[in-house]
Amino acid sequence: MLVVLSAATTVLTIAEAQGAWSIAVAAGVLVLAGGKSRVILASYLGLAGSRFWMRAINGAIAGFLMLAFGIFLIGWGG
Repeated sequence: MLVVLSAATTVLTIAEAQGAWSIAVAAGVLVLAGGKSRVILASYLGLAGSRFWMRAINGAIAGFLMLAFGIFLIGWGG
């Protein structure tokens, strides 16, 4: 799963998006980054068995990705 998400991220970053499509590409890259971080933390670090930690980590990841996307939108400027 991590390889698939990484390959999708690579495809998105190679795409030369212009205009409003660059916003969609940035959002896609951030969503894929969130998915990869979730896979790493749940599978490789073994946190999938702890409901509390997965909820906390999901919230932290979502908050960070929303913040990163907000900063991107502020700096994008059209």
